[in-house]
Amino acid sequence: MLVIASRFPPATGPGALRISKMVRYLPDSGWRPVVLTVAPPSSAGAVTNDASAWVEPVVAATIAERLAPLTPLIRAVSRLTSPLGRGTDWWYRGLKWRVERLEERLSMPDPGVWRLRRAVRAAQRLHRRWRFDAIYSTGMPFSDHLIAWAVQRAIRRPWIAEFRDPWVEYAHAPAWRAGWRRRAARLMERAVVRRARCIVSVSEEMTARFRERYPAVARDRFVTIENGFDPTDFERALNDDHGSCGPTEPRAADCLAECFTPGRFTLFHAGSFYAGRRPEVLVRAFRRFASTDESRRCGALLVLCGRMGEHAARLAELAHGLPVVVHDPLPHEQVLACMTRASANVLVMADGPGTEGDASTKLYEYLGAAR
Repeated sequence: MLVIASRFPPATGPGALRISKMVRYLPDSGWRPVVLTVAPPSSAGAVTNDASAWVEPVVAATIAERLAPLTPLIRAVSRLTSPLGRGTDWWYRGLKWRVERLEERLSMPDPGVWRLRRAVRAAQRLHRRWRFDAIYSTGMPFSDHLIAWAVQRAIRRPWIAEFRDPWVEYAHAPAWRAGWRRRAARLMERAVVRRARCIVSVSEEMTARFRERYPAVARDRFVTIENGFDPTDFERALNDDHGSCGPTEPRAADCLAECFTPGRFTLFHAGSFYAGRRPEVLVRAFRRFASTDESRRCGALLVLCGRMGEHAARLAELAHGLPVVVHDPLPHEQVLACMTRASANVLVMADGPGTEGDASTKLYEYLGAAR
């Protein structure tokens, strides 16, 4: 099976985790996965940590490569302008940022679309070697589905398209909600749904919305495969003791170990904040709790592990004077260790169109941590 997934280890995040787990367990069902991704070139032909899967990276053409056809013209013009201090490098620099700006504005659905031609050629080359029986793509990024659409047309194999997030309803892309981008998103999603043999969603709510949006497509082509957690991940975390941890206690990052000392109430949030997920409500609620006698007795602490992004400054302002620790993202195994040592885990969810029934991978891992 050819698996098309831009987000795949060594990339991190829920999207990479979900597809890497699928790749790990596919051989148990008789499938050999071959992953087409955008991993660094050094990982070509590598074996993943979880499965004997061939990993084929596709690197997007650089700006210099895309400007190559203009090289003769640039050199000719620079010969005329070099006495004015505007040589070849000056022209290249000027064109480079303009091309980048143009690509940014025209990237639909996302910058991965500029890898499409190279990805299709790579998929055809892999098909000649492995003779695939099926194609599996996962999005977002939704450009993976466009790549799979083109690959399916080229090699004519059954295609399964997995939507971890809704496309036209995607809550974190307000630019898609109006104008030509909204129309383009609808056309692209429709093309994917009509060509794919099966459409996988991660929640029944998302599956129901797909069926409602495409009544002419057979209902049994829309299926739900929910998120979950892998018990073996927690077994590894529990068995990886470190420092003062006992033999059955999980390892946490050294810099966070003191946050999880016995007798302290530690509230842990794993994951990043962005436009749809904001930390304000969580921090304000913790401020109210921290002002209570019970909180002071148990030394309550709020630990936020992930990317704060545009909310970093606001978070620092809200958390001023509070027992709040903010840490950059950690490797997945160390995050699980923190989850299992926390007194309680908390999850902030987005609230808006397209988020109905959203069930984050973190929710299932919190259940796995029993916290």
